[in-house]
Amino acid sequence: VVATGPSPVEFVWEISGGSEPFAMPIDVSIDPEGNLWVLDMAHHQFQIFSPDGEFLESWGSMGEDDGEFRFYEGSINLDPEFGGEVAFDREGNAYVVDLANQRIQKFAPDHTFLTAWGEEGSQDGQFSRPFSLAVDAADNIYVADFRLNNVQQFTTCGAFVRTVVESGDSLEELHEPGGLAIDRDGAIWVGDWVSHKLLKYAPNGTWLAAIGGFGRGEGRFS
Repeated sequence: VVATGPSPVEFVWEISGGSEPFAMPIDVSIDPEGNLWVLDMAHHQFQIFSPDGEFLESWGSMGEDDGEFRFYEGSINLDPEFGGEVAFDREGNAYVVDLANQRIQKFAPDHTFLTAWGEEGSQDGQFSRPFSLAVDAADNIYVADFRLNNVQQFTTCGAFVRTVVESGDSLEELHEPGGLAIDRDGAIWVGDWVSHKLLKYAPNGTWLAAIGGFGRGEGRFS
């Protein structure tokens, strides 16, 4: 028998935290070993789980030193500015968006701090509110900043390469980037807060398409 419709979704497991319950989890990533990294915003840390949901460790703490994070700014109860993400290169190094510290931190697979780059500003290699990042197949690092309204590209050492996507004038272009991903062809996909759309750009930054828009129907976003 060959199924002609979509495969049914099967429940596998659920988690609500490891050594302590989640407090405002805002992002999930998968490392090269298949482990699940949950960014636990209120605790300024990651909780890490095996592919079958077994708790492995908590990592990170609040601060401004190497290896510390600040994933939100302001009061946690009064609409703070928040964001953060982790992505991995082919060697298993982790790159973390440290939003309120205005930087990207890089760590070895064993969590050893390697380097950091970025500072507050609007020039090349600077950030205002870095929100999301992605690593392409060649280990180029892309960072989306929702206040600067751009996507910048860096080397694995943190050297600025270029601003690959900048804000546009129409709602088919970038205004406040949120989520960021690079597909297998190197195209850049950005979730835009203002237009409620997914925006697609060629690897050179040329606008290609806009998908979605505000609404509750199928294919719409809010």
